[in-house]
Amino acid sequence: MLLTSSIVIITRNRPAMLQRCLERLRDQPANEILVVDASDDRRTEKIVADCNSIRYVPFCGARHQMPASRNLGIARCTGGIVVFIDDDSLVHPAWLTTLLSHYGDKTVGAVGGRAIDPTEPILPDAEMVGRLLADGTRIDNFNADPGRVLEVDRVRGCNMSFRRDLLVKLGGFDRRYRGSNVNEAADMCLRVKQAGYRILYDPRAAVDHLAAPREAISRDPGTWWTQYYLARNRAYLLLKILGGQRHILYALWVRDLEKALKQSRQASWSGSPWLLAHLLGKVVGSWIALLPRQTGLPTAIRTPRHNSP
Repeated sequence: MLLTSSIVIITRNRPAMLQRCLERLRDQPANEILVVDASDDRRTEKIVADCNSIRYVPFCGARHQMPASRNLGIARCTGGIVVFIDDDSLVHPAWLTTLLSHYGDKTVGAVGGRAIDPTEPILPDAEMVGRLLADGTRIDNFNADPGRVLEVDRVRGCNMSFRRDLLVKLGGFDRRYRGSNVNEAADMCLRVKQAGYRILYDPRAAVDHLAAPREAISRDPGTWWTQYYLARNRAYLLLKILGGQRHILYALWVRDLEKALKQSRQASWSGSPWLLAHLLGKVVGSWIALLPRQTGLPTAIRTPRHNSP
């Protein structure tokens, strides 16, 4: 069957950044582009209104709710493949075509690409990309170009795509990832793998990730609020996906704490509040891992015009 695609961009209070993102999408052969807007004002709505081919989906006041924003995009889109890009990412030529080229293989459930980000390191081994090791170690390295397509555990949230019917089956993204929402994309990818599908990383499907500043919860792990959510969401991810095995508990409560103490000393971060935030995040993340997932797509779900092959 004919493969159709929907690009979903979630945004909040970054109209200028979104405008640049949309300009770079003009030549991409998507069937539709949706902007899910959680902004406090109408600047973003006005920008989208000037683009006749783009659908505007308001999600007013949805602060720090990236999983819910993504779910709203899934519910409102119609393509067989849902492609997510952040508003601070600029696509390269042939980005979408490259992502979609892999979905002829029915074993593929998700495809992502390179996120070129000068603020992120590149590991010496270019083939170590998007891994979650058995001991809980998370490897990103999405700057890397291994020169070939890799099968991975996860792809980066600013440049990822999924079969829509699979997203619907899994209930969408888990809304228990809060605050900075770190790990909600990893969680979805790992659930796709648990469902029996493969995830691919194709470095040719590249975007420039500009890492725009966040509103209340910064990217700086040295702030206590950011550290709380990093610890909370990591504990939730590992326990929900890998379970409370002894080596996972060791990773969370011994290895992570040793690493956190070392980082705080090296960076001269404020000791007690920062460490207490980390510990509290671990406790809360471990507790909510005992609760059911918060999944489910909002409102009525439209049937795609064409199913994935």
